[in-house]
Amino acid sequence: MVMQAQQDQLFRGTFHDGKIRFSIVQAEQTCNDAILIHDTDPAAGYYFAQALISTLLTVPLMKGNQATVLTWTYEGALKKILCDVTSEAQIRAIPSCVSLVDKVESVADVFGEKGTITVARLDQHDGKILSRGTIQAGLLDVVDDVAYFFCMSDQVETEMIAHVKFNADPKVPVMSARGVMIQAMPEMDLEAFETIRNALRTKETRTALGRLNLSDAHAIQQFFETVAPGEVSLHEGPVPSYRCRCERSQMMASVRAFAKSDLDHIFADRDTVEMECQYCRRKYEIKRSDFGPNTAV
Repeated sequence: MVMQAQQDQLFRGTFHDGKIRFSIVQAEQTCNDAILIHDTDPAAGYYFAQALISTLLTVPLMKGNQATVLTWTYEGALKKILCDVTSEAQIRAIPSCVSLVDKVESVADVFGEKGTITVARLDQHDGKILSRGTIQAGLLDVVDDVAYFFCMSDQVETEMIAHVKFNADPKVPVMSARGVMIQAMPEMDLEAFETIRNALRTKETRTALGRLNLSDAHAIQQFFETVAPGEVSLHEGPVPSYRCRCERSQMMASVRAFAKSDLDHIFADRDTVEMECQYCRRKYEIKRSDFGPNTAV
């Protein structure tokens, strides 16, 4: 029997007496929406869900009206995934590969031999880039490469895990989509952090994460207490959702940016063209008459 997904939730906090900060997310609905919009097969959907979860886990790291864009690029069949999330946990994404089942025989085929990961932080209002970093995706794993980025680029010891499980129901493909990120605070002993990191990565902990009810604050506290002893503080974050920020005016602006010869070609034998948003696949109808008399088309 397929269980109905609970409302997506995001929390942040500290544990181990304030020496480790964490974020934890439950994102079944968000991942379901994204996978259905982009019509991925289960194999591609699995890695797509991991990217969405990893990106949502970075929301508590943002300040004010920031947005964060994570881009994974691999030489293998997975190619590229781009995720764009706001400080309100509104996420949108583009997977370059939507079908892997018939293209790969092993995980090595998915990622290839090398790749990169880029993390950019932007001002949500004007799109100005506040910071941007790119490193080699040294671990060739969607989730691990994000943690590796923060370790190397931000110089903050970081660990991430994700639990993704699918239903047989194509209308509700995702049964479980959960993730945890932990980061060492400055006063944390790094050898002790390594022990906690290894405890987080065990099969038992991943299984417990998949069963965890994030509506129960006490259950979340118990989850972290099993990873490391000490006081747990917990704060509710914004509700994650798959939400595109595209507008017709943006599509019109992109058309107006074309050269005159390109516009002449676009409307050479038609009065209407259709443009699709890559994030949400919403289609916008652009008409010749939408352009004023001063625009040569």
